[in-house]
Amino acid sequence: MTAETLKPNQLISYEQLLEFLEQRGVLNQPFTTKSVALHFCISVYKARYCLGVLHLQGLIKRSKPHQGRKISWILP
Repeated sequence: MTAETLKPNQLISYEQLLEFLEQRGVLNQPFTTKSVALHFCISVYKARYCLGVLHLQGLIKRSKPHQGRKISWILP
């Protein structure tokens, strides 16, 4: 499943969310599922900042508290 096929209120994984943001130019670093740990360590602050901005703009919503690296968001 690609980020382009996401539907409103669909739960997405951290990986899918990064892909969604990357496709829209929010994240400028290449991202692959295999590099999630490294990418998470390098850009978690930037990602959280971007997610916070998108959340305030009403573009995404947190569906539940994250556990570990998994962060579930929904597209309103």
